[in-house]
Amino acid sequence: MLLQPCALLALSPSSLAAGDSLKPPNYITSPSGDFAFGFHALDANDTSNSFLLALWFRFDASRVVWFATDVGSGFAVVAAGQSVLSLTTAGQLSLANPGSNNALWNPYTDPSLNYGSLLVLRDNCNLQFVASDGKTVVWETFAHPTDTLLPGQSMSPGSSLRSRASDMDFLVGRFSFNVQNIDTNPNGAYWSTRTCCAGNTTLFFDARLVGHLYYLLTDGTKHNLTTPQSLFSTNRLFYQHAKLDPDGIFRVYILPKNTTGNGATWSVMDLLPSDGCTMVTNSQHGMCGPYSYCIYGANKRLDCECASGYSFLDTQFRYKGCTPTFLPDSCHGKSHASEFKLMELPNTHWVNSTYYKWHQSVTEGQCQDLCFNNCLCAAMLFDGNNCVEAAMLTTGWQANDTTMRTMIKVRTKRPPVLILPYVVIAGLAMLLLATKARKNHLSVMVFTRKELHQATNGFSKLLGQGGFGKVYHGIVRSLEPHDVAEKELIRSTDEYHEVEFENEVQSIGRIHHKNLVRMVGNCKEGVHRMLVFEFMPGGSLSDILFNSEKPSWSWRAEAACVPKITDFGIAKLLNGSKVKQTITHVRGTLGYLAPEWFNNERKVDNKVDVFSFGIVLLEMICCRKYPNEDGMQCNDDESDLGIPVTLRAWVLDLIREGDIECIVQGDDGALQDLQRVKRFARVAVWCVQGDPLMRPTMRNVVSMMEGTREVYPLPDDLPR
Repeated sequence: MLLQPCALLALSPSSLAAGDSLKPPNYITSPSGDFAFGFHALDANDTSNSFLLALWFRFDASRVVWFATDVGSGFAVVAAGQSVLSLTTAGQLSLANPGSNNALWNPYTDPSLNYGSLLVLRDNCNLQFVASDGKTVVWETFAHPTDTLLPGQSMSPGSSLRSRASDMDFLVGRFSFNVQNIDTNPNGAYWSTRTCCAGNTTLFFDARLVGHLYYLLTDGTKHNLTTPQSLFSTNRLFYQHAKLDPDGIFRVYILPKNTTGNGATWSVMDLLPSDGCTMVTNSQHGMCGPYSYCIYGANKRLDCECASGYSFLDTQFRYKGCTPTFLPDSCHGKSHASEFKLMELPNTHWVNSTYYKWHQSVTEGQCQDLCFNNCLCAAMLFDGNNCVEAAMLTTGWQANDTTMRTMIKVRTKRPPVLILPYVVIAGLAMLLLATKARKNHLSVMVFTRKELHQATNGFSKLLGQGGFGKVYHGIVRSLEPHDVAEKELIRSTDEYHEVEFENEVQSIGRIHHKNLVRMVGNCKEGVHRMLVFEFMPGGSLSDILFNSEKPSWSWRAEAACVPKITDFGIAKLLNGSKVKQTITHVRGTLGYLAPEWFNNERKVDNKVDVFSFGIVLLEMICCRKYPNEDGMQCNDDESDLGIPVTLRAWVLDLIREGDIECIVQGDDGALQDLQRVKRFARVAVWCVQGDPLMRPTMRNVVSMMEGTREVYPLPDDLPR
């Protein structure tokens, strides 16, 4: 005999009638018993707290084929143990918590126009909300897929599937499967049927055959998306579903119906694309992030591996890329070539290596020497004749037939003295406006003034200076790594200095995000206010951009999309909070501040971050702060106080005149990529508009830069 906990309780009916309700962990089943609808525990080991409202194969609860989502975010709706799905006598269907007037979920956008009397689960796993006439379908899951299609289901023009973040994480993932209509923009696609200009498309999952999906064009032509396997016997029945998996591959799964109780597993009958690792978008983005390459696992699941000497930024989401486990090379002081070696990364192919220099007719030894003696070189690629000094490796995959040798530059010994500038902290203003951050308090050390005086050797190693104060390099032996950047806030004669310090400590001390520089400590002693941050050894962006030997366009274009954020963007990253506050004093580096900082009321929100990013983007495109190198020119208009408008106006004029080449004159790499230069320049111009309402959101900025969203047209009367 065997005793075991019952994870899910079934209600025998296959429907809910008016006046019925459903509570966790209950569910209803289809007439055949194959499918279930109801409350599905997010954690199989905890069936009392968090649930999805979902559809799944009853014999395999891990195969969720539909789940309720939030209309705005697309995230899965998570119900609590006390939540109730109710179908009222008035014909309203909703999921809510007891005593709450706000529904967690309902299946329609206008409840006042949609009434039903029966919620029924069909044998094809289509959940239908049926009107009182017993025939009219008010709403059905087949018309609102999430990440899965079932036999008999279709997708109309403009509809889409969205992948999950992972198999067990129902947050929105990074991939979508879209059925095109006339307005579909395929620029961000890594795979397509190449029928973009043939009109609207409708996709069908053929229920009469095994694993057969096809699509119809408006001209009536029928095209197979997958090929049905004729080898299957007609008297053999299968469960089947097609799913956009978290790795971005669309797979058709099948399972013989007579083997469900014998430990049988789902088989992949077909998948699209079949060579997923090699897929890249028009903007040359691949499946894995910087310094990682794509490999194939079980069932040809895509996975990512780090290059030699690198580790994952996020071990749960490996596709985000990798970061060095060593201190990278420095462009300050003498050569550090003796501290590094080149390690071969065999059988890898890199499409989008952000190269710094390209050399022809050189030997492998010469190529290695070039990389060793170039502080910006992170890896070298050599094909027997051509040598590439790469500042970053991106869009790579495992390949046994590659002719290119890849060697990664890794550190073999620690430098004797570490005096490296901090990345951005002395640059733009610390826009710590979001005091409503999430409440996860992290451990932040408290230092005395004496301890920080000793750590910085008497504040002798100045890294930089901005509107908030000076930044020094220090070494704290109790921290790992030891190197820190200590920021001493400027002294003030009024109470704002105290508010400023409290805001920075409270806001940053609660944040731990891979794109934010982490605060590790602070000091509040007498009139002294100091913050201690993790040390970023990469050097300042201005040092690289405005050097006599400017970095390549490919490096700049890639770097523009992968920043390590310290001085802007914080308001947007803090749990999506909408921040709007009145600031009594302005702090920050003058040239990067939005004009609303200088208005009488000084009401600012996260659009000031967009402005700051726009200025930086202009400088990254042009590798200059202003059109000529004689001096800064500024607008005399008080509404634009302190804004470096000359570069903005110059770029805007050149865009209007169609003379994009002039923006990057003499830059061969950029001249060969003028379409992206123009796109970035137009995005930057929109970002630095004086009116905050005219600036795009950072989400749209990123989409426009990546080419997945069209850049807004520039009106003739756009301010300069």
